[in-house]
Amino acid sequence: MADLSQFGQFFAEAALRASQTEEAAADDFAIEFIDSQTFVDTDYQQEWLVRNILVKDQPAIIGGPRKSLKTSILVDLAVSLAGGVPFLQRFPIEFKWRVGVISGESGERTLQETFLRVCRSKAVCDPALLKVFWFFRMPHLSDAEHLEMLYSEIQDHELEAIIFDPLYLGLLAGNTDAQASNLYHIGPLLARLCETCLDAGATPILAHHTRKQLNDPYHAPELEDLAFAGVQEFARQWLLIGRREKYEPGTGQHRLWLNVGGSAGHSGSWAVDIDEGQLRANFTGRRWNVQVRSATAEREADRERRDDQREEQRQERDELGRQRMLAALRQYPNGETLNVLREAAGMGGAAARRALNQLVDACDVDEVDVMKPAGQSGTRSYPGYRLSIWDQLSERDEDDEQ
Repeated sequence: MADLSQFGQFFAEAALRASQTEEAAADDFAIEFIDSQTFVDTDYQQEWLVRNILVKDQPAIIGGPRKSLKTSILVDLAVSLAGGVPFLQRFPIEFKWRVGVISGESGERTLQETFLRVCRSKAVCDPALLKVFWFFRMPHLSDAEHLEMLYSEIQDHELEAIIFDPLYLGLLAGNTDAQASNLYHIGPLLARLCETCLDAGATPILAHHTRKQLNDPYHAPELEDLAFAGVQEFARQWLLIGRREKYEPGTGQHRLWLNVGGSAGHSGSWAVDIDEGQLRANFTGRRWNVQVRSATAEREADRERRDDQREEQRQERDELGRQRMLAALRQYPNGETLNVLREAAGMGGAAARRALNQLVDACDVDEVDVMKPAGQSGTRSYPGYRLSIWDQLSERDEDDEQ
């Protein structure tokens, strides 16, 4: 795709056309109601770009925190749309679409490497044949001249979807009047951008970031997490990405959430695992392996993992308690009561009783009567515990070997 500087010849003409278009729009505006019969009879046909994920001709937002693989996932989307292969190896695409990618942040080399990895993962034999068109500078998306050039490029390349990555880099570029925090500033800018793309024939897909300060950075993201005023209100459909857990540098393993929704009525939530491999000294070793499962299945698996972890921790505590109790019992070869053993082991009453019951069940400890002084003369029998004869013989054998 040509550099913006090559379109200098269009600037004056584009500015004039934009001015004339705005004046015409103001002059031609009229309110004309249609009756319900016309409304019912009109065919508002909808079509999937990605089945159950993206609807054609509806502006889309793909949002997530920084370093959450938004750009890489967008490259997967572009390859999937152009190749007619499943998005993220999971979501079907019925046709091959012509896609434009405008990326002003990652750089050509990084995008090329990601593009080739994604193509390899999808068994795309010749990436050069894919109808994906690339541009590496973000236009000023609030500039009428740049929008005019964008319109021309979309039509010239017959693009059917166009990706902007990231939105913040271009939306307010060169515009000193608009404020990101002002809903009434951002809304009209987004409307003009999306109308330009849709009028030219392409579904706009805007990459955007979520707010930095979130109560839980590892929760499944919601539309309300998007930054900038007006973005969440404007989005007709959305793909929201978030991390399920902290990324461990050097592993190449990413655990993500993917939340999807839109005004067409589609919605869903998935857990996405992406393995990018590890970069070797010769710049090889990177890959793009993706696994997707439902959020419900992931949460159930997470509950099972937590239950297993709690059970493992409980077993470790029990083993430690049994060892401490055995050490205390060795101090009283003739047996002792629960209270004396508990104090000798430095354990609470419930933990000591649990350890003794487990040792009795394992035949490592016997329940015995312990004779203790009672009153001024005589003794009294108390329930107590003693190492089993087998345990004592085992310890004796160990002492003899030493």
